[in-house]
This record gives sequence, structure tokens and C-alpha cells, in this order.
Amino acid sequence: MYVAARRALTHVMTTIRQIARPGSRRRVGALLLASLWILVMVAAQAGAGNAPSRELKVSRSSVRLEVGDIPAADRARGRVYWGLMPTSSCPQAWTVIGKPGLCTHGPDTAPAGVDVTQHRGTADLVASTDEGSATASSSSASVPCYGDGVTGKRVQIVYAHAADVPDRFSDIADSIVHWTANADRVFSDSAAETGGVRHVRWVTDAGCHLVVQRVQLSTTGDDSYGNTVNELESVGLNRTDRKYLVLVDANVYCGIASLYQDDSASLTNVNNSGGGYARVDNACWGLANPIEAHEVMHLLGGVQNSAPHSTGAGHCTDRYDRMCYADSSTVTTTFTCPDYSHERLFDCNHDDYYSTNPPSGSYLATHWNTASSSFLEPVGPDAWSPATSTVTTASPAVSPSPSPTPTMTTATFSGSLSRKTPSKTFSLAVGSGSLSATLTFSKSTKLTLAVSDAGTTVASQVGPSPEALGVSVSQGTYSVVVSGSGNAMFTVTVSYPAP
Repeated sequence: MYVAARRALTHVMTTIRQIARPGSRRRVGALLLASLWILVMVAAQAGAGNAPSRELKVSRSSVRLEVGDIPAADRARGRVYWGLMPTSSCPQAWTVIGKPGLCTHGPDTAPAGVDVTQHRGTADLVASTDEGSATASSSSASVPCYGDGVTGKRVQIVYAHAADVPDRFSDIADSIVHWTANADRVFSDSAAETGGVRHVRWVTDAGCHLVVQRVQLSTTGDDSYGNTVNELESVGLNRTDRKYLVLVDANVYCGIASLYQDDSASLTNVNNSGGGYARVDNACWGLANPIEAHEVMHLLGGVQNSAPHSTGAGHCTDRYDRMCYADSSTVTTTFTCPDYSHERLFDCNHDDYYSTNPPSGSYLATHWNTASSSFLEPVGPDAWSPATSTVTTASPAVSPSPSPTPTMTTATFSGSLSRKTPSKTFSLAVGSGSLSATLTFSKSTKLTLAVSDAGTTVASQVGPSPEALGVSVSQGTYSVVVSGSGNAMFTVTVSYPAP
């Protein structure tokens, strides 16, 4: 037990050091207290000898134990799953907790040599501005313009930073234009491989300047993908004719984007509607093989899990390809396009997700083809932005109004389990916020405490008395379930936001 407890404390202290950034030391005291609670729980499980494996996750604002089919976090590679859970509402994908209609493929793994936790200085970001130009087929840092720049379906560029992070927009504004142009060239050059033309319909002004929306998030608005989306929506960035590419000045992810598993060929495909969000953090801005292009492709619906070379998690297996890599340990990739220069381009052999001329009867002729997206233009632009484009902002920096603190309610339930009644279920109508539950019991060596939403378990804890769990919930009806073998008297206390 002593060894397990010591390892647990070491893990928690390491996690706190990774999370606490300059200016956040005031949170460390609270986290240390929380870590002691985690230490007690882990030590108890070590004493039990047969506790299930679980991942400890500590955020800057809460401490939670999560159990289930959630991969281990790898912060350096940007694989952070806080705020995500698998549910039936997003089949073969992840649901953002508190936003049941928002599906994502999950966090992308950072390229080799990129440590997502390392903050990139302004000089480094500016130096990366022309990094992709050597492989570009178009000249300069030009962004294509169509019409008045705002009519119809468009992709909006957003620069966002938390309130406790300096605003670097004025220093990197020109670089943002270059990065956007490099991402657009991936779409253009890839379309040319099948004899077509495609450009992203970016939001621009009437003078053909890229429009970048600047947003100041709250101090926790950059902590997770869900937090960022909520705050963008709160300042009006939720138009149904827009998809949003958000450059967040933070070090949590490499990239993550919304993606829906809908492979229908019709333009009514859900991926062809607006409201999607892609987030790219500063460690992955402006790379030679643009992460920005990768995440926008997810927004457009690539790669569907029914595709011939799908990984089953939004990517593909035949490389080299901007959307193809081994996104889990069970995936094996092949090198159908062995020239590494194709790494910056889409769809090796153009048979999985992007072709301007799919053969009759082929997969892309009968399933969703992102080259058909209404967010792309099939003709050359009306104009090109100047190479030294002046970036205009749609509004000055804005800060979302803080959400009102929910009124918390406490409910206590008691009962008993037996061989004939191995489980008891209690129903709760809750509001949006954080739900926590504590279970105490007698006799039995261990019981299971779970919280479910419409039959889907969203949090679970098993072990000796006492047990505790916490989970973010959206407004609705949830079930608290106590189960186990043998006879046991129990009491469960639940604290939750009032509906």
C-alpha cells in the first residue's frame, strides 16, 4: 500500500506541475488539498488488491476520477480527454460533456518532435510564417476571396486567448494570414491532383482582407475544447452558415475538431451544415504540413469511418496523407503514396474522402465526398489578398459574461442490496453543472456507484466504502445506480445543480 500511495502522490504532483502555468499559483493550494483526497482513495484501492485500472485526471478547476473506455492522457502529444465521453448520441466518436449534440473525433496526436506543453514564443511563431512555402505550388501568402466575403457558407478564423494570457494578436496578425493561405493551398493542390479546383470560402472583407475574430476567453476558457466552444457561442460565434477555425493561444491540444459520422452523399449531410469548431493550439500553428488544414478537413466531414482505408477514428491508414496516421496502437498504416512530399496533401489515391472527379460507382461517388462541401469553391477566386494583407477584426476583444453560479441541491438516498435485489436506482432531475456523489455502505467489501444518462453510464466508481465520483452534466434526468453482490446497507448523497 505504501508503494502505491507514494506513486500516486508522485503522479499527482507531476500533473499539478504540468497544469499550473505562470499566474496560476493561487490554484495550487486547492489542488494540493484535492491531491490528498486522491491519495487516500488510491491507497484504499491498493489495499483492496483487486481494484480496476483507472486514469486520474486533474484540471485546474476540479478533480475527477473517470472510469471507462477512455485512453490514457498524453499531454506532451496533446491527447487530453478531459470533458469528452463516448455516448450513443455520437456513435463512433466522442461527445463533449454538457453539449450532447456536439461530436468530435477527439484530440489529434501532435507530429513527431512537437511537445504540445511547450509554449512557443512570438519570435518562433513569426519565424514559422513562410515554413510551408517551399512545398507550395501557389505564390506568396495569398488568401482567395469570393464575392463580398461574407455571404453564404464560410470558414471564420478566430484568434482566442484566456484573460490571464497576453494578447499577441498584433504581433502575429500577418503570420495568421500566411498560415491561412498555406492551409488553403493544401485544399487547392490536392484538388489539382484530380483535375479540379477547390478553395476554402474564408470570411474576408470587401477589400479582400482576411477577417480574424479576436476573442478574450475567461481564465478557464482555454482549459478544454468544451469550455472554448461554450465561450465562443456566448459571444455570438454560433452562426449556422459558419465553421470556425480557432487558434487558441494555449498549450493543451495540438488540434481537435468537430466531426460527425454521416457518410450520405447528399448535400444535406450533417457535415455540410454550419456550427462546427476546430481548435489548434500554439505549439501546432504554422507547421510545414499544416495542422490547420487537417482540422478544417475534419470540420468538412473527413474521414468517415466507412471509408475504404479508415482507422475507425476519423483518419485513414494509407500514407502519405494529411489525414492519415496511426491514431491508436491497434492501427497499422501502409505506404501507398510513398513520397513524403504528399504528406501535406489530402487523400492518397483520392479514394477515401476527397476527390474532384471520383470514378462512377466508387466509394466517393456514392458516399460523402468532402470535395462537394458547400464551404469550398469549385472555381478560381474573384481576387487574391495582398501578400502583406492587413488583417481586420470583426470586433475588439470581447470577454464573455460569466455564467451564473448554479443553485446546488443535495439529496440523500438509503437502501439495501441482496441477492434478489442486486441494484437500486434513484432518478434525479438536474440542471447544467457539476454533479458529485458519495456512497457509504456496510458488510460488502465493494459496491459500484454509477451515474447514467438515458441508460448510458457517464461516470462510475467501484471499491470499498466510502466511494466518491464527480461528473459534468447538462440539464436533464439522470439515474444514480448502486449495485453489487451480497447483502449491504448503503447511503448515497448526491450534490447537483438544481434544474
